[in-house]
Amino acid sequence: MAFTQIAKSAMGAHANKHEIRMGSRFQSKSTSTRSIYFAITRAVVAQAGWTIDVSGAERDIIQIAVNEGSEEDAGFLLLSEDTEKGYVFGTSRGVVGNSMAGSVSVTRFRHYVLNDMSQEIEPAPVEFTVDEKEHTILVQCPDWLRYNPLSVPNKPKPPVKEVVAPVAKPTFQSTRKATEAEIAFDELMAEQVVDGTARNRQERRLLSKKVQQHLRR
Repeated sequence: MAFTQIAKSAMGAHANKHEIRMGSRFQSKSTSTRSIYFAITRAVVAQAGWTIDVSGAERDIIQIAVNEGSEEDAGFLLLSEDTEKGYVFGTSRGVVGNSMAGSVSVTRFRHYVLNDMSQEIEPAPVEFTVDEKEHTILVQCPDWLRYNPLSVPNKPKPPVKEVVAPVAKPTFQSTRKATEAEIAFDELMAEQVVDGTARNRQERRLLSKKVQQHLRR
């Protein structure tokens, strides 16, 4: 029979690999609060160009910011170096060559929730991409860490502006034609009756042509 020895330290076994692992565990035995566990190997840290602080006597550390993706970036986490306010990830105390590991409380996440809050999830490799130019790492969330679309408030739609058609101002030419047409119409009406005798149909047609001639000018 063939036997394979089990590594004593899970983190140590992954020290030289190019990978990121994520898991979920209880923060302590006395509380039900959960945390998200990250483990980033030194090879990935070096590719991202992050600074490892080796001045500590007990362990090496890095400080990173965890950014949640939402809306069009849902399902991803963006890790970046933050030496002032970032989470402290580091090696196990007294152990050299481990992955840089750390945890973030689930309560700190605004847009993501765990599918199952009752069970711990063993760390496992996740998909990721390193942007060497921007010194960031884009991590694809595992299936057990779910994006909550209700965490993003609906953006109010911009009001629809009512378009009012501009009123055309009468030009000098159109005003002049209108005046001439009114005069011609008055002449037509005045000529309908001469000495109390109504014009015949032919005469009325001739007067109508006069009005049209004024309008064509």
